[in-house]
Amino acid sequence: MLCRPPIWGLLFVHCVLLYLHKELGIDLGMIVEGTKDVSAVSTKFLIFFLVYYGGNCYKRYYDMYNACMSMAGDVQCWVGLARVYFPTATPDILWNLSRHMVASVYFLYFELGGLASDGGRVITEAEWSVLFRSSLISQSERKVLEKYRGSRFFLMQSWALRLAADQMSKPDKAPGADIRELEKYALSLRQSGSVISNLLKQPVPFPMYHTLMLMMSVNLLITSYAMIEASTIMSVPTYFIICFVCLGLKETAIALSDPFGMDPVDFETDVFMARIMINTKELISRQANYVPQQMPLPIMTYFGEEIGHETDPANQTPFSTV
Repeated sequence: MLCRPPIWGLLFVHCVLLYLHKELGIDLGMIVEGTKDVSAVSTKFLIFFLVYYGGNCYKRYYDMYNACMSMAGDVQCWVGLARVYFPTATPDILWNLSRHMVASVYFLYFELGGLASDGGRVITEAEWSVLFRSSLISQSERKVLEKYRGSRFFLMQSWALRLAADQMSKPDKAPGADIRELEKYALSLRQSGSVISNLLKQPVPFPMYHTLMLMMSVNLLITSYAMIEASTIMSVPTYFIICFVCLGLKETAIALSDPFGMDPVDFETDVFMARIMINTKELISRQANYVPQQMPLPIMTYFGEEIGHETDPANQTPFSTV
């Protein structure tokens, strides 16, 4: 923040006003006289800005953090229910039932910004390599995902539900197994992801943001003029501290409003993803190979339209060749 012009510009204005008042005797009028302080109104507006804007950004920050933790919990509950509902399933089957749920969280974080991520809708080659190294998707799935125009985050969950529904049709499921319980956690995961996306797409309205910025700048200028009435050089470091705190809180609030990226206060999404992966594999098995296998996925075009069944020869996973 010390490398930005505003704080030094405000400090320069205060020094000029102090010099004019103390050395040249030029005064545009007293706004602080005895116990009467006209600048008190300005100070109240400044406090309002810090509380209102900072509070809103802080709330956004923790709403998104809670949504991130909810997504991790939903994936963990999905994997735990899969173990309970399919007690005879091998670790490889359980992994293939769960990997799309894990991959959906990875896709969301990659699109928002994270480790080796440029953010945005385009998934970088480094991010695809993370998905392959983690055995979350296959080459055939990548072909569909690269061309898919909708939400990859939700597409992954729909694939996971279809695989779970197919596994439910087999006779070795546990008594009382209900696809609706798995569906509940898939929809909860989608809801948490949409909370994050919707908050990021709806920042503080443009006119309100600039009105608040203008209000803070004017208030700091009024404070700068009010402090020259002390007629002492000590007003310079005092005013510097006031500007540093106010502008620092403003920059912190702006950083908190979008916690996905590489800022110091941003979420460590790579840590979030690693924890989800560790919890998933610990719940399934430590000795499993974790390789994507043939699963009865629906046949879809690149635009998400189901068209029939066709099997990809590379890994025997049904996909469209459109």
